[in-house]
Order: sequence, then structure tokens, then C-alpha cells
Amino acid sequence: MTSDQENGFMPPPHIGLRSLKTEVGTYIFICPETDELGHVDPSEPQYRATALMTFPEMEGFGILSRVKLLRRPPGRSVLRNTLQHNFLPVRLEAAGSEDQLFLKHAPSGDFFIPILDGQTELLTRRRQKGEAPTPLRSVDFKGAVPVDFQDMVTRWRDLASARHDAVAFLDVLAGFPQDFTHDCLDIALLMIADDARAAFLSFFLFNESDILSPQQATCLALLERLPSAEWLKQAISRLAQWQADRDLPMPRRSDATYDFMGRETSWRENARDTAGVALLSALRENVTPRHKLAALTSARDEGVYLLEWIAFHRTIGVEKIFIYTNNLTDGADVLLQRLHDAGIVHWVDNTGEGCAGVDNQLKAFAHAYTLMPALLDYEWCLTVDLDEWFVPSEAFDHKLPPLLAQEALQDADAVVATWRVNGPDHQLHWSEPLSCERFVALEPHPLVKSVHRPRRFQRCSHHVPVSPEKRCFKTVDGAPHAINTHSVYETSFYHQPTVKAEVHHFILRSFEEFVWRYARGENDGNAVLPVKRFRYNNHGIFELFLTRFRLKGPQLSPVIAARCHEEIARLMSIPGVRDAYQDVVRHFGQTVSLYVEQSLEAVRLDTNVSAEVREEWAQLVESWQKTDAPVACVH
Repeated sequence: MTSDQENGFMPPPHIGLRSLKTEVGTYIFICPETDELGHVDPSEPQYRATALMTFPEMEGFGILSRVKLLRRPPGRSVLRNTLQHNFLPVRLEAAGSEDQLFLKHAPSGDFFIPILDGQTELLTRRRQKGEAPTPLRSVDFKGAVPVDFQDMVTRWRDLASARHDAVAFLDVLAGFPQDFTHDCLDIALLMIADDARAAFLSFFLFNESDILSPQQATCLALLERLPSAEWLKQAISRLAQWQADRDLPMPRRSDATYDFMGRETSWRENARDTAGVALLSALRENVTPRHKLAALTSARDEGVYLLEWIAFHRTIGVEKIFIYTNNLTDGADVLLQRLHDAGIVHWVDNTGEGCAGVDNQLKAFAHAYTLMPALLDYEWCLTVDLDEWFVPSEAFDHKLPPLLAQEALQDADAVVATWRVNGPDHQLHWSEPLSCERFVALEPHPLVKSVHRPRRFQRCSHHVPVSPEKRCFKTVDGAPHAINTHSVYETSFYHQPTVKAEVHHFILRSFEEFVWRYARGENDGNAVLPVKRFRYNNHGIFELFLTRFRLKGPQLSPVIAARCHEEIARLMSIPGVRDAYQDVVRHFGQTVSLYVEQSLEAVRLDTNVSAEVREEWAQLVESWQKTDAPVACVH
């Protein structure tokens, strides 16, 4: 026996130590390059011994572990901004014979399916529709076992044994080596028994400035081991304070400190920036909401639409609106402050450094889901943009709460509706009537937007909420959605138009409004435009607009418009709102001509645009120049 390993290691009593083989004889292992699961022959150089630990206290649960444990530093994998896995929790399901099993991802429950046409192919956790899972064979683990791995096997055994005692469980967890805290904390949330879970989570709900109990002090020490400690401690402390006083003022700024939230890499599994987010999600899920429906949105320089958008969503039953904006130049900051002071909206300035790679909408939604606990006071949250109206059908009197009260949706965590594209109906200029009065409904589109239970999700993408755990998605019509996937991309589409509600997407509007849209700077990962100009990343936008410019279609119900006008009148009566709105309209009229001219220059220089499209765009610009914009009456 050497000083650092023992070939004849026997696992402690009441723990299983196994290897997993595929039907072609390859072994499952944690790939050192990607942190994903792979399967290769043990003689291959990329193979790293991986063992499956099982516990008699937890039938159907196991932990896959590297046998040669990785230590920090370096603390980063080859994947940018991620910490490497040493341990992966899995679910196990019997597959016929005693030594065969199906392997599932925990916590989602999706099957791992080995791709058997190449020995180095990775496993996938997404079972394709109609695909049968592939069983694996469980065999005794054989091989050299380093002493530090032996120690970790014992610690996992002790944690499983303590899972019904919150204090003992926490004590064992605190004894794990610091290098493995990010893995162990996430897995502990899966191992704690239901009868001890609430007590265990309660230890983490504290304000750092208070006098801490011994368990709270232990929890604080655990959090401080994480690379994301400051953000996570702030989020948990704010949640604890809010739960003690739900009238606590909420944050008004999401500055450059939180720009990391707008990077997709920050939300990968084991990302350094958000290590411990599973704990925060578990704490959020325990909140009991007092109210029904909130809305969350993100915008830049869309002040001319603010009042109509707020008015419409209040008419369908939204009780509170959380609105994030960044880099405003159109004067909407004054308007938003007036609405915030009146309690109509909660406005957050989301302006950061504006650097490339930061998606300000993703940043806003992530900030709201982690640092805005007041959002949890609502059973449902609707996430839509300022050019989207979530329109329940006439059968529900164009109200959202009655739609959500349908029996078929009571088990839903998220409810989606498909887009309905709206077109400009020949209009060249912005004018005072509502979008639903000026524009016409055109073709349906399979992209969706959602209303969902915020405490059941970790964050929200552009179209749908996101959770590592399996959640119930349904359409507004009660049909199951996204059954076989956790892909955010696939969940964002539903290929049959929904009936009981649609999201009317006013992406086109009038000619000058379409141009204005692309002068805000697309949320495409490029840097924010501090000095705005016409910018696009897809030359197809010109043809998209031109092919729909003259199309006819129906408009939304006059009932919706009438209700909106009544609500706008109420908003206009708030001190300072009318004047602030007039300033926003004035700014729009004074600046939009510059962007129209830039669009003409851009289309002329873009060799990807056809000559026919260039000519038609030039004709629209000429027509726009010859017509006067309507005089705003400001409702």
C-alpha cells in the first residue's frame, strides 16, 4: 500500500461502490474536458475512473464521482467561467435484471442515453420523443482508490445517514473539504429528507448583520466558501428581510455589479458566478404568495408605448408591474419615476457597463428572480416585452386570472401562448391612437411567451422560464407543452396557434417606428449603443417589413381599446405623468428622422440586400419624407 492509495479499498458499511458499463462494454465516466458524462473503453487515454456510490437510505439515488478528485486551484474547467464537477447526482431505475439499470439526470429526471455508434460520444440527458432509454450494467468497482476519495465516500455515507436530522445533516455537510463545497451543497439539497428539509433551509435564512445562531453561523461559513459568496449572501439576506417585512423597499438599481447575470455562461451548470443558485431557488420556492398576478418586462427607449402597454396589462388583471430599463435617452426616465412614485410600477435602472456579451434583458430577469423577492408575492408572473400584448380571448372577457383559474391549468407551473404578428397596415408615422387601433393582426408565429409561477423557476429566458428541475408546462388551451425536453430553445416554440389567448406582437408597427426599433440597439450580445444609430444583424429585416407593409387583417376587439383608453386617462391624471409623456413624444418626433436617413444609407451599402428591396425601401423613405406626422393630442 502506498501513502496515497489503496488497491484493496473496501467501502464503508451501508454504501455501494459500482462501475457502469454500456451494452458495448464501454465504461461511463465524467469527461475531464467537458464535465459531461461520456463512455469509453478503460484503456483509452481520456478515460478517468468514475465510481457510482449508492446508499441504502436513498433507494433510486446515487452519486457518480471522479475517483481521482480535482482540487482548487485552478478551480476552472476548460469551459469558460465554470467550476469542475467531482460529483454528479443521478437517479437510478431498475431495468429488468438485477444488475441492469437506467440512469437519469438529477434533479430533472431525464434519461441519460449513451450514443453507441462511437466510443467517445457523450451521453445526453434529453430523451428524444419515442426513444427507448438504454440500460446500463452495474458491476463491482475495481481499481486503485486514493485516500482522499476514500474519505469522501465516508463523508457521503455519513450525510445520507443524517438526512432526517437537519442539525446533524448540516454538521456533516460543513465537514466536507472546502474545494468541493459547490458540488456538495447542490447535492445535499437532493439528499435531505422531506421531514428535515424545511428546518435545514431555515438555517440559511438570516441577515448577516444579525446575531447568528450556531447553525446560521455554519451556513454563513459554507456560503463564504463559494466564489459567488457576495451575490448569494446578498440575495439570501434580502429574501430573509423581505419575509420578515413584506413592505420592505425593493432595489432600484441593477448596475454593472450585476452584468454577469446577462451572460449565458453565468447560468451553465457549475458556473462560478452563480454557484449556490440551487440553494437560493429552494429558499424562494418556500414562499407563500399573497397576490395573484404581476408582470415583468425590460425595455430601452420605448417611452411612447409605456402608457398604453401598462394600461392594457392592468385591464387584463395585472396587479403590479416590474419594469427594468437601461441606457435611456428618450426622456422615459421622468415618466417612469412619476409612475413609480404613484405605485403603478416598480422601476429599476438596469444600466451597466454596456459591454459586449451582456444581454440586458436576461440580466434584468435574472436580477428580478434572485434579488427582487417582492416578485414572489405573486402567484403568477407574466413576462412580455413592450411590443407584446398578452391577450386572453373574449371567452374570458379578455382577463387573465379567469383563464389561469381553469381546472386544466391548476397543475401547471408555466402557461404559454403563441405569438400573433401584427402589421403596419400602410402606416408610415407614429400617431396617437393605440397600437391595437392602428395595426392589424397577421400570421400566427410559433414563438411563445409565458405566464408562470416565479417561485418554481430559477430565472427567465427571453420567452420561457428556466429551471434545472422538471416543471409542468402547458398551453393556455390546457395542452401539455415541452414534455420531452429541457432545451430553452425548444420550449420557446409551440407549433400550433393557441386559441384561448395570443401574444399580439407589434414588431412591425409603422415605418418610422420600425426604424426606431433598430436604433435602440438589438439585444444581440453586442455592446449597448450609448450614441444610438440604426443597427441590425440580419439583413432580412427589410424584406420582413416590406412584405407585410400593405397586408390587411383584423384588429383587436374595440372593448380592449375602450378599456385601455379609460385606464390611460387614469394614468394621465397622476401628477407629472402628462407632461413627462409629452416630453417623450416630443423627443421621438425630433430624433426619428436621423434614423430613417441612416436606414436608407445602410440598405444602400448592404450587398446582401437585393436591388428590388433597396429600391422599395428607398420609395418608402421618399413617401415618408413627403407626408407629415400626425399631431399628437396626448389622449
